[in-house]
Amino acid sequence: MPLRKKPNNQYDTMPTSVYGSPSPAPVVNNTPENLTPSPRTAYDLLQSETYCHGNEALNLATFITTALDAESKQHIVEFIDHSAPLQRMKKLQDLETPCVQLLAKLWNNPFSDKAVGCATTDASEACMLAGLSMLQQWKMHTADSSKPNLVLSSNAQAGWEKFCQCWHIEMREAPMASHHYVMDPNKAIQLCDENTIGIVAVLGGSLTGEYEPIQALDHALSTLNQRKEWNIPLHVDATNGGLITPFLQPQLTWDFRLSCVTSIHAAGHQSSNTIHPGIGWIVWRHADDLQEDAYSFSSRFSKPKASIIAQYYDFLQWGIEKHQRTQQTCQHIAMYIAEKINQMGPFKLLSDGRDLPVFAWTLKRNLNFTLHDLAERLHYCGWAIPVYAIPGEPESVVLRAVIREGFSYELADLLIGDLHRCLSHFKQQSDADESAKKTKKSLH
Repeated sequence: MPLRKKPNNQYDTMPTSVYGSPSPAPVVNNTPENLTPSPRTAYDLLQSETYCHGNEALNLATFITTALDAESKQHIVEFIDHSAPLQRMKKLQDLETPCVQLLAKLWNNPFSDKAVGCATTDASEACMLAGLSMLQQWKMHTADSSKPNLVLSSNAQAGWEKFCQCWHIEMREAPMASHHYVMDPNKAIQLCDENTIGIVAVLGGSLTGEYEPIQALDHALSTLNQRKEWNIPLHVDATNGGLITPFLQPQLTWDFRLSCVTSIHAAGHQSSNTIHPGIGWIVWRHADDLQEDAYSFSSRFSKPKASIIAQYYDFLQWGIEKHQRTQQTCQHIAMYIAEKINQMGPFKLLSDGRDLPVFAWTLKRNLNFTLHDLAERLHYCGWAIPVYAIPGEPESVVLRAVIREGFSYELADLLIGDLHRCLSHFKQQSDADESAKKTKKSLH
């Protein structure tokens, strides 16, 4: 006797459990037009598709927040269906303005009480807005606006390349300094001319987490502007470090304390465990650096409220001291793991977490395994640690790990233990290969 009666049309009804379906679970691209599963069934189907996405606590590949506290989740859920169309944009300003002012103060803007800025969709939109503002300012002071160029580091994020492609701007990449994976200030200045709309410096590169020498670059640019009577601005891409560096190294001069810095942007979801992905911020030094109101300058006609409210909650609930403790703990864990990796023997550190809580390492010499092999073995253990090619050196690769809020010393010791086990596996492989070679040689 069958356990359940099969309907006349197997798609007329769908069981609430995907495991009780009379046929294989349909995927989106292969779903019959007349299939209308219940919300619960659709949820189960989607869950089954994402089971293999891994444990986000072991995801050291991303700078983005992968954990949210209960209160932040509640705020996001309550406002997930709220947006601010153009007619209600002024209401949204009441939420954005305090955040912009707090960021301006955090970044030492002398005009923080009247700061100009806005929320963006991640850092990519912020790149576009910063680039457009520099382009407009340059056009105001040049007779021939047909050949603009932008100077930036080869370490800059992909959003800048998209901006240059969209607006037909020549992208001039400054080579990295010797033995460092950051921009060389002198080489960047050499790339500037009367058609340069600006220079982009990176606060915390994605490859190693190191800071570019922004203060030295500002000094060199200021000298160039005075000598040539130019007005080339400096924009700081603080996507990774804008909401981390002020709490880790408040004495570091990289922000609006520098005379050439006219704008800064950062990703809001890389500050703590209260912001979900999808929020960025851009702040200008003064309204004169922007031809129009920042809110009308935004590339969107409506904005989701949830991310902005979550950011406001983050500033209210965490405060400076809690952010400092959190980021210092992340940095101590990063330096702890980096030191242990350095002691293992076959690895060479490229960064050890002294700037951002990020460390990168490579192999000292050729061995019987590659970094890709190591990343794959770690993936078997649940870890997500990416392999990156070094800009300008496509054959040279590094492993890079980002330590974020929620990563504990216990997880750090687990990672170190898994690294030792991986090395033991490769050693056993090498010994087995050597033994096989000796056996084959003896037979001949």
